[in-house]
Amino acid sequence: MTSCTLIPLARPTFDVLAAQKFFDSARDLLSDIGATVNGPKSLVMTPEDTASAEANLKSDEKLYILFNASFADASAAVSLLAKVSGDVLLWSVREFGEIGDRLLLNSMCGSNLAAHALRVNGKRITHLHGNPDEAHVRDALSSALAGKMPDVGQPQKVTGQLADLEKVKGALAKLSGLTIGAIGDAPAGFTPCTYDEEALKQSFGLNIINKSIPEIFADIAAVPLDKESAEYKDACQAQPSLKNVPKKEARVNASTRVALDSWIRANDLSAIAMRCWPDFAVDLGACPCGAMGRTATSGTPAACERDVYGAVTMLLLEALGSGTNY
Repeated sequence: MTSCTLIPLARPTFDVLAAQKFFDSARDLLSDIGATVNGPKSLVMTPEDTASAEANLKSDEKLYILFNASFADASAAVSLLAKVSGDVLLWSVREFGEIGDRLLLNSMCGSNLAAHALRVNGKRITHLHGNPDEAHVRDALSSALAGKMPDVGQPQKVTGQLADLEKVKGALAKLSGLTIGAIGDAPAGFTPCTYDEEALKQSFGLNIINKSIPEIFADIAAVPLDKESAEYKDACQAQPSLKNVPKKEARVNASTRVALDSWIRANDLSAIAMRCWPDFAVDLGACPCGAMGRTATSGTPAACERDVYGAVTMLLLEALGSGTNY
């Protein structure tokens, strides 16, 4: 009988009951395949949970499975797996909510963050996506337990005619002198959201100005009620289903949109990148996705989680002729 270490990550702001059920099913599947399953017996959701898991981590395991029972940032992945010598398999499960519903698990996003962070730390990883009751998941786990990491394939290579070099140079030149507004620090465990300001200046001529989360929250709180109401009315007219969203959350987005617009206009910003997680959900009780979408629709690219490189990519796409992008 072979063994593995299964590490179940989750966050309490997602559907914890569903995450627990997926974790239970994952353990049952591995046991059914014939594996001795080591690792935490409950969901790893807090820094204290991570510390406990690290203290009890089996150091000589040949296979470590990082199971995103829900979304989690990459902090635990790095703490637990950056230095292990065994193979690392990232396992995410499918989103099960109704179309248009909020993300109940957001599991794959967590695996993507873990993949980036572990690769930055020099660790080779393999990603498996699917639920415990799917045949290909069982086959992939059986293969990994036998010492052969599953082949997840390669994306199809797409080749086409290259654009005219002078047109590309002209498009890139449009970025020189533009300014991106960055709000907050990169969230903990979001390694793709760090950036090199000097490299952006040298490569594209881009400037960065910063605003803290407390500062943007103060701006949001200072939005006059009449401006908040006007934005809420406009947003509902543009998207009538917004009336089905709890009004408190929708109005937080309205005041956020007004505050962002004021900052953009005052500083002639060409794009913004704003940290959302966990501050907006925890402190304001709403995620600012609507405000960010409305900002992008109005012509200012808006990237989540202070992803400055994401904002740069959006500006590049616009310069190359994409039109509005999100």
